[in-house]
Amino acid sequence: MSKQKRNWLIDTGLFISFLLTFFLNWTGLAWHQWLGISISLIALYHLLLHWKWIITVTKRFFGKTSHQCRLYYLIDWSLLVSFGVIGVTGLVISTWLNFNLSNYLVWKNLHIDSSIAGLVIILIKIAAHWRWIINTAAKYFGFWGQAAPPKAAARALCSPSSLNRRGFLQLMGVASFASMLSAANLLEFGEDTDREIVSDVLSSDLQETTTLKQNQEDCTVLCDQGCTYPGECRRYQDKNENGICDLTECIEEGANTSTFNDPETPTAIKENTSDILENPEEDCVVLCAKACVFPGQCLDYIDLNNNNICDLGECLTTNATLSIPTISEGGGKRRRGGK
Repeated sequence: MSKQKRNWLIDTGLFISFLLTFFLNWTGLAWHQWLGISISLIALYHLLLHWKWIITVTKRFFGKTSHQCRLYYLIDWSLLVSFGVIGVTGLVISTWLNFNLSNYLVWKNLHIDSSIAGLVIILIKIAAHWRWIINTAAKYFGFWGQAAPPKAAARALCSPSSLNRRGFLQLMGVASFASMLSAANLLEFGEDTDREIVSDVLSSDLQETTTLKQNQEDCTVLCDQGCTYPGECRRYQDKNENGICDLTECIEEGANTSTFNDPETPTAIKENTSDILENPEEDCVVLCAKACVFPGQCLDYIDLNNNNICDLGECLTTNATLSIPTISEGGGKRRRGGK
């Protein structure tokens, strides 16, 4: 196979494959990702085929070379940068890496925008190389009538051949129509997925807020000190072994929804204590398992029935045998957190 024919087939294949990546509703996400990797590999192969030309123009870019070669060189570099952004953003949002991105929409929109920018650059590249594209297609595949004279076909890549304007309009018309159709489909797909993602996030937030509100409504916090380690507080207990004091968590069968920081807490405790005293056996709720019997040992100590036993541990059977200390015995210094 001749070099010109091979390059024409590679370029055409790259363009068609790139357009297919804009139709995720056809290919699906999995095939879209594999198609993107395939395009990257073919583009790398295409780059290696023209490596000598790239090196030559790079050395002569500010020296002795044609303006047309400089234009081609800048177009190719722009295309390389756009493909680099497409590849990086595509990998970041891919299901292969499966990153948990808080700004997923930003990455996705950048991927879409860079893809459309790359498509525009490809159209510019097609317009710049239209003579070579039409001449090679006419020579090897019979498109657009007769090929250009052999002398023109044998010229360097940067040298134009004489072809009519009609072929240019046909080529750019087909390429532009296919590109606009692809870009429109991708933008529509992007807007649909944006709405789906935002809707899912809002639904998730609404569900979380509703659950949190419900939990708060049914929550009974018995201690607001938030102890998370044994030894910091004598009242610390952790029956569910989650590293948080049970008195700071919600209990399933709580009698009230107040905390000890709440101004209404004493009223709630009084009501709860009254229920306990009226029905000591049936409705017994132990709010504190330490059975404090003297004011000063615990900041949460309360004795509304004046029996010298903290109401929070009123129904403990151990309270029946507790000796009530006198004031002279004291309870030690008051410590933060009811210690």
